[in-house]
Amino acid sequence: MAHQDDQGNWYYDDGDVDLVDPHGNPLFSNDPSAGGQGAFGGAIADFVLYGVVNGAFTLGPSQGVGTLIGPDNTLPYWLGPVQVSGNAIICTWVADASSPSGHNLRFTIGPGAAGDEAYVEQIVPVGGTRSRALAHLVRAFFRLAATDGGGTPYAYVTAQYLTAALATTGSAATVG
Repeated sequence: MAHQDDQGNWYYDDGDVDLVDPHGNPLFSNDPSAGGQGAFGGAIADFVLYGVVNGAFTLGPSQGVGTLIGPDNTLPYWLGPVQVSGNAIICTWVADASSPSGHNLRFTIGPGAAGDEAYVEQIVPVGGTRSRALAHLVRAFFRLAATDGGGTPYAYVTAQYLTAALATTGSAATVG
């Protein structure tokens, strides 16, 4: 049932209502304060700001900060970590006050990781025009720290266009 407040604003329910994702995180809210999120929850705000849902890793796995990300503790809206080769690289969601969201992903490279590779991925929609007058910008930030003195970690971003059927089209581009 709709009601109107003293300032003439209409509310179409009897109180504050949040639309939440399967993890219970708010996507949209009609509560003006909404825990500091405003009308949009963290994952949607990240999409508006970065073009990637949960792009600043605002939302973490269900087991919380400092836990390993994996099949039983997934990072909302992301696939992975995918182990391309080996299994000596682990991924955790960590608190980081210098990050816009207050969190980051940490990939830890264990002993015997020479040649190992792991990644997280998300397929994101991109706009376009018939005349190809619109360019796409990919931004990624990495901070690498080798703690054991051995080897040099390598980070990169690969972009690949997909058709509506999710088949690759064109050539992939890698920056790193």
